[in-house]
Amino acid sequence: WNNIQSFWHGGAVIMLIGAAITILGKDVFFRFLPAFAVMVFLVPVPGRIRQEIALPLQAWTAQVTQGLLALFGVPVQVQGISLVLNGQQVNIAEACNGMRMVFTLLMVSYIFAFITPLRGYVRAIILAASPLTAIVCNVIRLIPTVWVFGHFSQSVAEEFHDISGWVMLIIAFLLLMSIVKILR
Repeated sequence: WNNIQSFWHGGAVIMLIGAAITILGKDVFFRFLPAFAVMVFLVPVPGRIRQEIALPLQAWTAQVTQGLLALFGVPVQVQGISLVLNGQQVNIAEACNGMRMVFTLLMVSYIFAFITPLRGYVRAIILAASPLTAIVCNVIRLIPTVWVFGHFSQSVAEEFHDISGWVMLIIAFLLLMSIVKILR
């Protein structure tokens, strides 16, 4: 247990929360419980757990992206967790599998859900929908990204990949906000 970094980070967060309770009191703690609960995002997910999630997510993302590209008539082959277009291999590595977007969007959704006056079930729907929204947006992002990797230079494709990640984060957040509008 002494070499697991998540326990070290988690212990620091628990000590911070304990210090805050000591100074501010338990009434303030319970009143701002969502703000304290979001501190769980300060603890990194252990590599072993992250890999157990990431590897199937990479394979699934590659299969779905290949299927959607095939619908558009783009000849793409899947090789493990890679997509091949025009001889260019695009690896669906941890940077492309959607994990980063899932955690980022989950945190943004959590903050949005608790700073906006919403009913409890709407908050739960927003939080439950955020990982699925992130994965769907990531697949949508990969379709043009794979095409760009197959038709442009490596540097152009990598820049497109980076920019599209930021754009998709905004789109995913707007999708979650549209869920709130639909529920209202």
